[in-house]
Amino acid sequence: MRKEAGRRSSTDDQYAAILEAVAQYDPENVPASTRAGWQQRLTTFVEFLRWSGMSLIDAVQFRPESLAADGVLRYRRQKTGELATVVLPEHLIAMCAAYLWKEIASVAAMPFRMKQFTAHSDTVTWRKRLIVLFALAGIKQVRTEIGNSRNPHPHMLRDTFAVWNLRHGAPLHAVAKMLGHSNPLTTAKAYLPWVKELEAAHIADARKVLEQAKPSKARKVVNISKPTKRA
Repeated sequence: MRKEAGRRSSTDDQYAAILEAVAQYDPENVPASTRAGWQQRLTTFVEFLRWSGMSLIDAVQFRPESLAADGVLRYRRQKTGELATVVLPEHLIAMCAAYLWKEIASVAAMPFRMKQFTAHSDTVTWRKRLIVLFALAGIKQVRTEIGNSRNPHPHMLRDTFAVWNLRHGAPLHAVAKMLGHSNPLTTAKAYLPWVKELEAAHIADARKVLEQAKPSKARKVVNISKPTKRA
């Protein structure tokens, strides 16, 4: 699998444009009589990606039983098997209740799957749909954490989720749990560069530790360049 060169995150304005572009999506294989329902399903899927932080393959295979009555989503990531725990916003839960659960019986308990298709092929289909949607929203490039521009990709919604939570005060270890990262250092490496104030605080904390750990003048400094003789 090709390693992605930089994380990509959409801005709030770009995300609003993505949602507005759903109404412009006019797929050829969807009859006019069912187009409104199809667009509602697409909107729900986009919102689900944005507010759950799921990767595309995990969202495609979402099972409603993984979402508790209190709005807490728990699932194991396909990529790593790690448990992710996310509190979904009320508006997304309401969207699911209004539409998504009606689809369960016809799609083998996975509302975003299609009949007689594999999970891989469904994921490819959703990726293609989202890339079309990004184009309709006028998003040709998105910024990476190091200031470069990259082509838009569905994974940027997971990145947006992580950055948004960090910027709104969620602790690093909590965001790691939401993303299903076993080690918060993974989260820090991927997303602290996006959040300059958190990165600055992280650097300040590291400097403070180093300052406190400095040996005093009275403390003997051991020379480790030469082995000591044993008695």
